[in-house]
Amino acid sequence: MKKEKIFAYLSVLVASNLMQIVLRPLLPWSSLQFAGFHVLMGLIMVLISAWGFKRLLKLNLVLMSVNAAYMLTTVLAGSKQYTLWFDQKSFIGQFGGSILLKLIAAGLVVILLIVLFADRKSAYLAMGNLNVKAERIGWLGIDGDKISWGKLALISAVLISMGTFLGTVVTVTGFTFVRNLDSWLSLLPYILLFALGNSLFEGIIYRNTVVSSLSGIFEKKDIVMLGAIFFGIAHYYGAPGGPLGVAMSTALGWYLCQSIIETKGLLSSWLIHFFQDVVIFSAVILLGGFGL
Repeated sequence: MKKEKIFAYLSVLVASNLMQIVLRPLLPWSSLQFAGFHVLMGLIMVLISAWGFKRLLKLNLVLMSVNAAYMLTTVLAGSKQYTLWFDQKSFIGQFGGSILLKLIAAGLVVILLIVLFADRKSAYLAMGNLNVKAERIGWLGIDGDKISWGKLALISAVLISMGTFLGTVVTVTGFTFVRNLDSWLSLLPYILLFALGNSLFEGIIYRNTVVSSLSGIFEKKDIVMLGAIFFGIAHYYGAPGGPLGVAMSTALGWYLCQSIIETKGLLSSWLIHFFQDVVIFSAVILLGGFGL
């Protein structure tokens, strides 16, 4: 079990952006080359799983599918047609294009999850039961069996959003005066739509993959930690970004994986994540100078 657990952590680290973060300053590779390298490493991990860690084969298959989907979307993002359709200097172009690529990636991952796990519930693709009482989370001051995940999701979504806003300011926009209020009002429908899509797609890619693959194999504490690491490292180049962004996203990922497992579905984690994306997109427009 100890070797199996170590290999699971290694699998997640290999599939994450960690190698790219470490190697990018050393190797003059393009994003596509890094994507191809990730797929190759994923294939190696699949073969090792099939040989010596059969219970982790599904985990490595879905992790490789994530990176294969990333490679495909990298190719699409580099095409002339993509740059014509999605103006990277505008909010709608940059974020809308990025979320469309995540839709494609998440769609491919969902297909594999359904093939591997036979039904939506086993892949945690159902909405889940929001009436379930949350288990004790000591470091957050949450007592066990006191509050439902439906109520907790709403309360925590608002509270976490405050930290998300500060993290975005520190790592992305910088401290500046609020501006572009008119642009924010004009873009609000897009902010809500993009946040709804981005939170769902990232949840499937970074949480459903890990949780469904390891359910029944490891204890919950290891599953949530592995999902948190995968989600956290993915945000090194995100918003919030850098080491602070990774730390914040890892903590958030831990909490969201906890909600998925306890409710046996994705709705509560989706709701919490949605609030964070609304805050991030709003901060980028109000403080970062993005226009239509």
